[in-house]
Amino acid sequence: MGKISRFGLMELSRQRLRPALAETSYISCPRCTGTGHIRSTESAALHILRILEEEAMKENTGAVHVQVPVDVATFLLNEKRPDIQAIESRHKATILLIPNIHLETPAHTITRLRHDDLNSEEIREPSYKMVDAPIEEAIKLATQQEALKPRQEAVIKGVSPEKPAPIMAEKTVEVSTSAPVQADSGLFSKIFSWFRTSPKAVEPAPTPEPTRKPREGRKDGRRERSEGRDNRRGGR
Repeated sequence: MGKISRFGLMELSRQRLRPALAETSYISCPRCTGTGHIRSTESAALHILRILEEEAMKENTGAVHVQVPVDVATFLLNEKRPDIQAIESRHKATILLIPNIHLETPAHTITRLRHDDLNSEEIREPSYKMVDAPIEEAIKLATQQEALKPRQEAVIKGVSPEKPAPIMAEKTVEVSTSAPVQADSGLFSKIFSWFRTSPKAVEPAPTPEPTRKPREGRKDGRRERSEGRDNRRGGR
């Protein structure tokens, strides 16, 4: 097995398993369907002529309606009119070309109608009313019709609640006003304030302690004892 060079490793490292974000954000062109090329007016007209003959060749075909861009319809009705008449006479089918201003080459619409479909149609619409409007305009018309519809009203009216909704009282915020600070009168007041002695705080008077009263009973007993001793001494 051979070795892979550095350049080969670099190329392998640059390979992506998934498409880049820029590639996924793009959409294919609605006209070219992603091919990058579209048919010219003449080429589109010839391609539609072939499809018309294929549809007219089918069994029980009464008419073929085709909607094409304006430039393609102009080319078919003027330059390719003999070819269209030859298809009609050859397959006994009516071909109706409807120029559509909403289409761009190579877009076209072909509708095949049978004899039963033609016989069931009582009143045939004129060709200019058969033009198919684009989907966006059809959506706009539908939304406008919905907007014009009357709004449905409630059957029961005048229903009031039993209790009114509670009203929340607003909280008043009290703003505390601070007392204004008196500004110093000047430099001299500061100097005099240094020499002034602050008044001494008055000390509270001490509460007198309760004096204990001597016990009278003991004194009387001592007196009686001393008198008794004196009487004894006098008797001797």
